[in-house]
Amino acid sequence: VVHRDERDTNPWGPRIDATPLLREPLEILLPQHHRLADRKRIPLHELADEPWIGVEGGLMVDDVLRSLATIAGVRPRIVQRVNVFRVMEELVAAGIGIALLPRYVHTTRALVRKPLSGVHIARRIEAVTRAGAAARPAVAQVIDILKAVARDVVDQ
Repeated sequence: VVHRDERDTNPWGPRIDATPLLREPLEILLPQHHRLADRKRIPLHELADEPWIGVEGGLMVDDVLRSLATIAGVRPRIVQRVNVFRVMEELVAAGIGIALLPRYVHTTRALVRKPLSGVHIARRIEAVTRAGAAARPAVAQVIDILKAVARDVVDQ
């Protein structure tokens, strides 16, 4: 099971099959006291001067943040990079910066999640197998289970 920026249209190649499981929007994660916390949606240009909590370069959330930077024409000011969403949550709660967080990632802190306005950002989650492997009953059954779990996540 893999995830990538939905704007990534690179093919997996002839030896790999990908089965889409779900599209998960990414949202802006803000501390409760943030100046934009009461907005329904946040315009991208309003985030130009914000400090960001990012992830290491080359990971999906960083790909999306770089895409947003290209769209906005502004380079984000990343003040900290961490690869664990739970740590990212603590840094946002402490007011160190804002972050991108996939919608279905649960948080334990009372934080504010807001969608962006004017732009759609999401990760695409897929099950990848060797080409033709999904014809095997065991692999097909696992893919069916993954699809059911993905539907349950979205429905919740």
